[in-house]
Amino acid sequence: MNAHSIGIIISRCFGVFYFFKFFQLFILQFVGVLSISYTHENIFHIVWSFTSISLLLLLSLLFWFKAKSISKLLTSDIDSSSKTYDDYEKLFSILIATVGFLFLGFAVPYASEVIAIIFSNEITRDIKMRDQHFIETVITLLLYFVLATFLVFGSKSLCRAIQKVRNNS
Repeated sequence: MNAHSIGIIISRCFGVFYFFKFFQLFILQFVGVLSISYTHENIFHIVWSFTSISLLLLLSLLFWFKAKSISKLLTSDIDSSSKTYDDYEKLFSILIATVGFLFLGFAVPYASEVIAIIFSNEITRDIKMRDQHFIETVITLLLYFVLATFLVFGSKSLCRAIQKVRNNS
């Protein structure tokens, strides 16, 4: 099994993982939101639920149908003809990028909350944006996104740095 095949398998596994998260939120949030009556106070929760469900479904479809493109992103400088199980550094690089994709999934609820606040009515938006919880949510979203981006795009550099530290000690 080469690195490209492992990347495709990992991408499709994340597609299934995000689909199950989508299905869980669809059952828990969206069906619950449909049962409450439409008022201006509830529009925030409706937008939040719809955004969470939409983002998770989008991630699920992206990781399933674009598995080859994501695998090429993960294994861009790895020789596709070599066997991955012979070189653990290549496998470690792929796994670091995989953890980055996991952090991307952790950012979805925070992103949907920020989007829901931005698109809620004016009174609710003003109240929620002045709340300390909104600032915490934005900071958490940014940290998850930066960490996910660093782990996905910097996995090879991080792997080389870890190997350098291990060889020096």
